[in-house]
Amino acid sequence: MAKIVLTDTCFWLGLIDPTDQYHEMSNNIAPLIDGYPIIFPWPCLYETISTHLARRRERLLYLEEFIKKPDIILFDDSVYKATALQEVFHLNRIAGFTYSLTDGVIREILKDIDVKVNYLVTFNNSDFEDLAEAKNVKVCGILWILDELVRLNVTTPGETMNYLKDLMGKNKRLPLDECAKRMKAWEPG
Repeated sequence: MAKIVLTDTCFWLGLIDPTDQYHEMSNNIAPLIDGYPIIFPWPCLYETISTHLARRRERLLYLEEFIKKPDIILFDDSVYKATALQEVFHLNRIAGFTYSLTDGVIREILKDIDVKVNYLVTFNNSDFEDLAEAKNVKVCGILWILDELVRLNVTTPGETMNYLKDLMGKNKRLPLDECAKRMKAWEPG
């Protein structure tokens, strides 16, 4: 049985936009998940094909090539959107923070016992880790991707360590303890 990959908007934005901070990361992920069924939720598609992208013909056509692949599943969110919207407001009232509505839909998909998901590709691990762990879904975030690039000898440990240092300056949501472990492991000699 094929492993099923659920994707967040950040992956798609990074894939099609060469100016996106996750462009290199998304381009490294794409071949790792190629050939697997990939769930592309409609809210992620809405966020990806924004007015900004619609004005960039070449990038839009590149995305079109991707979503026409037989492994891409444009996933209907109609059964999740009302609950996700309620959750957005509820979390804001009780906790003072919330996820985006798109993240709320992805969270509802993860909660759905009838939807099989093996991997979640996102650069916002903390938004989904609780549900992913409960459903035994592997979160394929930034650190997983860097681990894979080193394991597959796509990049050297030193190159990956420098990339992570740079990324830590841009992304304040990275888990510092996990980053520190990798930095130590990837240090030369």
